[in-house]
Amino acid sequence: MDPGLHSHIRLWPFRDAPSDLRALFPKGRDNDWVVHVQEPELFAVARHSLLRWRPVFPVSEVPHPTGGLVYWGAETRGMETMVDSIRQQAATAFVEHERRRAHRVPVDCPIRYVTAAQVAGVGHTIDLSANGISFTTEVHLAAEEQVTLHIAWPIRLEGDVPVELRALGRLVRAEDMKAAMEFGTVSFSIPS
Repeated sequence: MDPGLHSHIRLWPFRDAPSDLRALFPKGRDNDWVVHVQEPELFAVARHSLLRWRPVFPVSEVPHPTGGLVYWGAETRGMETMVDSIRQQAATAFVEHERRRAHRVPVDCPIRYVTAAQVAGVGHTIDLSANGISFTTEVHLAAEEQVTLHIAWPIRLEGDVPVELRALGRLVRAEDMKAAMEFGTVSFSIPS
């Protein structure tokens, strides 16, 4: 990107964005993001780059009162959106006395994982919620370990562009050949 563009397109984590920009999105959460595009010649590029994520997570565009366009993206809601969609499609009843904070839904996606101790492997998701995920492993992982998951997301962008969810978190359960992780941070990207 041209270094001169940095002064015309600004990106912040929602919690660090200027208060006038946060006020435009009352549903914003700390881990969401805000982008302010100031130059009209950059509007089309920003719109294409940012709104294309709508199939994966909520993204909104509003004009800024003093000029430019402001975008809000809620990556953390990408999983909530998918979980809600699967729950609505499923005809199965969920257990009334679920111990977890959020309902889990079955999802089978290929993953790669790396632990803080540099144990790496591949597997598949078993189920997920907005708060966590369970997945298969190639080896027994240690409970309480920090893990990074790279998940081939089942929702693709327009033009059949693949999406990857990168999730960092702590293992809350570890068994032979499977584990469960509580999400710390999540972000979506286009895999390279």
